[in-house]
Amino acid sequence: MQVRLKNVIIFTVVITLIFLSFYFISFKEVALAVDGKKIKVVTRAVTVADFLKSQEISFSPHDEVKPQPDSLLLPGTKVTVKHAVPVVLEVNGHKQVIMSPAIDVNHLLRQIGVDPKADILVSPVGFRSLLAGTTVNVNHLERRLENIDTEIAFATKRVDDNSLLKGRTRVVAKGESGINRRVIEHILAGDREIDSHIKSEGVIKEPVAKVVKVGTKILRLALAPTAKPVPANVSVSRGGRSMFMSATGYASGDGGGAGSRTAMGTGVYKGIVAVDPRVIPLGTRLYIDGYGPALAADT
Repeated sequence: MQVRLKNVIIFTVVITLIFLSFYFISFKEVALAVDGKKIKVVTRAVTVADFLKSQEISFSPHDEVKPQPDSLLLPGTKVTVKHAVPVVLEVNGHKQVIMSPAIDVNHLLRQIGVDPKADILVSPVGFRSLLAGTTVNVNHLERRLENIDTEIAFATKRVDDNSLLKGRTRVVAKGESGINRRVIEHILAGDREIDSHIKSEGVIKEPVAKVVKVGTKILRLALAPTAKPVPANVSVSRGGRSMFMSATGYASGDGGGAGSRTAMGTGVYKGIVAVDPRVIPLGTRLYIDGYGPALAADT
């Protein structure tokens, strides 16, 4: 009888100890943050939802609860609750009111599926805290390129040519203008341009120089100051030959001299000279030292 009683007492003590152990083990300390306010709580709740209910904290599907309400509540768990507030969201001009538990603008952008680092213009700035009634404007940026071409003037290159008479020129290569292109980038938010800048600039077509040959060949004549033939050493560059010639001066018929018209039918004036057409053909243009340019127009 005594043995049986002893066994009953031992069994009762063991059961009591197990119950007490389970009771005390079920208590746990967790960290709770509600809308930014933090406290530490000792609780026996099994799940996050049970814990929030025990603390008389309500939440809706719009609110943010971490961990998930049906998660097991373990010792040291950090439970956060952010209640949603009404926010006016305007995206590319389309306005709507949404319930958001976001703590700042960047958090809100991620909530609606927009990368804060995307090519967008956001107001207010990303780290601005969200309060009830805050208006957030989001505009996707459009970039347009404009090409502005300007002409680059070509240079003129002059090349001496001994096969051309002095004073004559001949174009052997036409010049072509070059093109300089400036690329302007315009950044628009909706219909409003918020910025523009030079994106690039450079020559897309090089100018081509104009090449002009300049005559250097000279026919040299010695012009005597008298109207009578006067022997003179005259160097005539013609086919590489040199010869002695005589030069005479004359006036028009109005002064009692030769006729008023030359053999070529021109008037007699400065720059008209008479030549031996067997040596210098009529119509030849000459350059006479001490006199200047001349035309062989008379005989």
